[in-house]
Amino acid sequence: MISILIDPAFRPPPVGIPARTLIANPIRQVEHPLDQQILAVLREAPEPVSAWRVANMVAAAHKPPTRTENRALRLRVLSRVNPLVKAKFARRIGGSFLTTV
Repeated sequence: MISILIDPAFRPPPVGIPARTLIANPIRQVEHPLDQQILAVLREAPEPVSAWRVANMVAAAHKPPTRTENRALRLRVLSRVNPLVKAKFARRIGGSFLTTV
């Protein structure tokens, strides 16, 4: 036997009023200069790119004079990837591949 429990306080929503109104999102801009370069690299890529490849491409564009500065720049680029993903400017595909939204 199947029994159905109905909440006595339940009232269906009135007809003609949308259940959810959609609000247009304003155009968001990234503020960090590295974020702009990361997104430019991702937009130019025809397919998803690994996070390390993005870091290497941004570092190659800067041409730091020493190996230490190159490594520091790549780490800064990698540290900016997660905030871009959380802000939904970029999207992860698989484990470490990135693409724009």
